[in-house]
Amino acid sequence: MKKSKIIKVAILALFSAVLLTLNNVGAISSNPYNDWKTSAINYPNNGQLVPAGPITITWDRLSIDSHEVIGYEVYLDNVLQNSTIIDEGDIFSCEVYTTKVAQHQVKILAQLSNNTKISTSARNFYISKKGMGFYSGNGCNSRCTKYGIVLVLQLGNGTNVCWYLSKSKDRFCSYDLGCL
Repeated sequence: MKKSKIIKVAILALFSAVLLTLNNVGAISSNPYNDWKTSAINYPNNGQLVPAGPITITWDRLSIDSHEVIGYEVYLDNVLQNSTIIDEGDIFSCEVYTTKVAQHQVKILAQLSNNTKISTSARNFYISKKGMGFYSGNGCNSRCTKYGIVLVLQLGNGTNVCWYLSKSKDRFCSYDLGCL
């Protein structure tokens, strides 16, 4: 008799624990910040190879009903960037600069009116002056630099190719070539 009572209590405790866990999972997924945290950053894409030099970081506005967003902070490699943030309606952007050929990390913090900050998930991307990399997108990205044009081709097979088209002492161009 005692054994069956212990088994019943154990089953009841296990059932209660499962119910509480399922209830908490539902609460986590309904958090209004979760979608923004994981999908707010539009450029650069996760794992993308981008040309060295100026990089325009773009992200979506955080829309919440409970508190007003009073500003954003942009961090590159865990260092707060002192860049002008441009408000384009539902999209924000700012320009950062790096020529260090390496993996870099960007994240955005939204400052709320109640003095809290909401952070996006960190986004990793890579800088190249020339060489090859891997990325799942298609298209190309070119950037005029002080001494030439850096062109990154994002091939359909998941490979990126990046190289300088020209190097000179004088500025080669003053416009973005877009996709050639």
